[in-house]
Amino acid sequence: MTNTFIDSGTLGESSLIGVRGRMAEVGAWQALLYDQGYAYDKYLYIRDDIGNTSWVWLPDLTGDMIFKAEYFFTSNTEFWVFSSNGMDSFGWPGAPAVARQYAFQGSPLPTAATLVSKVSFGDSYSAAGSFIKLKSGGFVGLWFRPNPSPTTDPSTNWVDLGFAYRSPTGTWSSIFPVRVDGLPGHAHSLALAQHPGDDSIWAFSKGDSFTTIWAIHLTETASGLRLDSTNSNFITQTADGPNGPEGELPYLTAVPDPSRNAIQLAYQNDQYKIFSTSPFVKGAFVSIAQISASAAKTFLTFPVYVERISALGLIAMPDKIWLGYRPINTSSLHYTDVYAASYTNGAWTTPAFLGTTGATVRNMLAYGVNRISFGLGLSDWTVHLYDIN
Repeated sequence: MTNTFIDSGTLGESSLIGVRGRMAEVGAWQALLYDQGYAYDKYLYIRDDIGNTSWVWLPDLTGDMIFKAEYFFTSNTEFWVFSSNGMDSFGWPGAPAVARQYAFQGSPLPTAATLVSKVSFGDSYSAAGSFIKLKSGGFVGLWFRPNPSPTTDPSTNWVDLGFAYRSPTGTWSSIFPVRVDGLPGHAHSLALAQHPGDDSIWAFSKGDSFTTIWAIHLTETASGLRLDSTNSNFITQTADGPNGPEGELPYLTAVPDPSRNAIQLAYQNDQYKIFSTSPFVKGAFVSIAQISASAAKTFLTFPVYVERISALGLIAMPDKIWLGYRPINTSSLHYTDVYAASYTNGAWTTPAFLGTTGATVRNMLAYGVNRISFGLGLSDWTVHLYDIN
């Protein structure tokens, strides 16, 4: 079976093409956050099911790295973004992870936004990692802080995780630190998801150059967020063989899957191939771990070499699991083409070509939550949104 996607057209001029991760959805609306032009302004593109569209500038967000931000609606008039503008260890200005609350004005779709509140977590060595809305109406944000004073001693190779919790009544609290494997001065892969089986909260962590994916289990209680357990060997190359994580920095994306009563976690696995050393081009297959509330795992493998640390898109529907990815072109050694494929009835469908990105960058892929759609920046330096036909 071949699936056909339609291009919804240009969303706006975007020199940075900063789009990544889950899009936001509420009711009949879907929204995609992206960078606009050399001014680094951040805009939210919103559309509804009957064809209305809108572009809303978000104040106070200009300096942040939106390709690492996560965001969601709480209603048609309230929107939240969790982001940061980098870390000192990378030579960026440095800022904590920040949760920003916006109020929308305008009809039938918003045309303006007002900053209502902002709350910061961590310090200049910290950065935002993931952000989810809970069934209760509460939020959980995940940030990370690499060791700011490393030495040559391997025991200093650690990263501290922090969990920001906003209760359904609007009270913020946090859990910090939760120490995991990670390299100082390096990026870090993180993902959050609420389990549809028992409403527990799961965090997944993968440090650059380590060979395991950690799992941190938390529970929302009447008094706040409770840390239940950490598993430093949840998915490993040793125990899980080819389904172990790729050794560098695979991209982690986790989504709740109510139809299968599971969390689906996608990442580049240890089945890799180096296609070239100059330029360095490395591809890896993708594993999707289906995780039950009891922590039991089964694995689904996508046997295509994708760029080993590039962004993945994951959408869990009742009939299919969708994967967006950037494969290695074995002839040109480029990985600028973006495809989507779905798994159903025990097999992967024929991949659908979406478009060609503007450069061999790694994090330019956004994806829907309950809608089969993918957003990406193309070689025309604009953002496009693709929907299944």
